[in-house]
Amino acid sequence: MADNIREAVASYFEQVARWRDEKAEDYPDDPRNLRAADGLREAAAYVRSLDPADSRLVLIDQAHDGFEDAYPVLHFVPSRASEGWDVSQFRFRQAVESVDSLLIRFAEGCLAARRRSDGEAVR
Repeated sequence: MADNIREAVASYFEQVARWRDEKAEDYPDDPRNLRAADGLREAAAYVRSLDPADSRLVLIDQAHDGFEDAYPVLHFVPSRASEGWDVSQFRFRQAVESVDSLLIRFAEGCLAARRRSDGEAVR
């Protein structure tokens, strides 16, 4: 299961990186979009290098319990509306952000989004 979630997360990061690439074409004078896209591609490669038993991947997998047939689509991801940030902001406003911190926030955000969807109180 974690192999699938690992690929799903990496693919999601790459999808958001492609969106940032498009924004870079729209705003060629703003280097933040390319910086964010490069950071997301770095994050995708990092995720693919992780052991499938990595605790962050396990959390993301738990958030998607029951939705495994839909991989590589992730149903529960952090959003600006719910968690106050999203993956597209990685290295956009701050040039120096660690991939580890992104993955931790992403895992926690996926779990919070799932709880919210299930109607549970978010802790």
